[in-house]
Amino acid sequence: MADNAHPTYGVTAQHFTTEPTGQGGYHEVATVHFVTASGDESHVKIPMTHYTPRNVHDAITSLADRMEAVRSLNGTNVPPRENPA
Repeated sequence: MADNAHPTYGVTAQHFTTEPTGQGGYHEVATVHFVTASGDESHVKIPMTHYTPRNVHDAITSLADRMEAVRSLNGTNVPPRENPA
């Protein structure tokens, strides 16, 4: 089965750091910066244990999909209410 269409994006930078966990330890994290075809720029953080091309793609497209939906707001197209994630 083919993937659903996603917004086009380009990775612009990657940074690797050590960050604290909520349990008092530390873990390695990749921060991947990207820009969408619409010009929106953002980043996703991925634990190094999950740092694969597919996981990065899925995280970016999930955020980019939401960014595109917000970009389309204009005051007349009121979206339906949602339960918070």
